[in-house]
Amino acid sequence: MSEEQKYDYDLDALVVDAESAPPFRFKWRDEVWEMPLMNAMPFRDQLDLEEATVEESMGLIMGAEQFERFISEPISTGRMRDLIAAWQRFQGLEPGESRASSRSSKNTPRPQNAARSSQCTRMPGTGKTSWPCAYEGTTTQKTSRA
Repeated sequence: MSEEQKYDYDLDALVVDAESAPPFRFKWRDEVWEMPLMNAMPFRDQLDLEEATVEESMGLIMGAEQFERFISEPISTGRMRDLIAAWQRFQGLEPGESRASSRSSKNTPRPQNAARSSQCTRMPGTGKTSWPCAYEGTTTQKTSRA
């Protein structure tokens, strides 16, 4: 682009904190695993998450190779649900909160199942529930006190 061309916004000059932020790290089976912040993920992957199954989503988030190692041994649904909730909280989101929703909408009264119904859909022809609905909710994490 020549200097003579005008623009309203310089995306090249934008510094996004999340892109340089360290990933969410967690321990499982004596190994440390990583999940990037949502805002640090490639935009194409974010778009793909909207259509992906939970397994495909976790492969996009963790990376296919790391995710295959991660699920090589059984993990309970409760642990997986808690992991996803912890990852969301690490980024300042409430578990189950849409990545596109604004914080201000939190105070808007809604029917009890409104958030779930707006985010959860059955994928045509598959009978699968779209991300993030399959693992909504949280469990209480036990913490050790020294």
